[in-house]
Amino acid sequence: MDANKEEKKRPNPRAKANPLSALLFGWMLKIFWKGYKKDLEMDDLFVPLDEHKSDYLGNKFEKRWNEELSRASKEGRQPSLLRVIMRCFGLSLMGYGLILAFLEIGLRMNQPIFLGLMVRSFVQRGSNYTQTHQ
Repeated sequence: MDANKEEKKRPNPRAKANPLSALLFGWMLKIFWKGYKKDLEMDDLFVPLDEHKSDYLGNKFEKRWNEELSRASKEGRQPSLLRVIMRCFGLSLMGYGLILAFLEIGLRMNQPIFLGLMVRSFVQRGSNYTQTHQ
């Protein structure tokens, strides 16, 4: 990609979006609407966030890989790509996994309770209906 073209792109609105807008992807509404109205062109797209740029991720990965090479040579073993991936992205992936597990467990545990409440409300209404229409 040409560096000059990237300067012409608009800044990424996600960088200044509030947490609720970021969570619900509200900052994407303008580009969704533009894409609905017409085909998107390269000029319509935004500059990627700094943490999503390949040079940042590549440098981070290279640093961890070099550390793994030196550790592996000291310990007399083969370097492990999985260890490098886990050192680069493991903490954030575990955080997302914990949040997802918490939400999933919370929803799954409460689902029968809410279903029971819903059934109970229909059963109570149904008993009144049958008593009045006999």
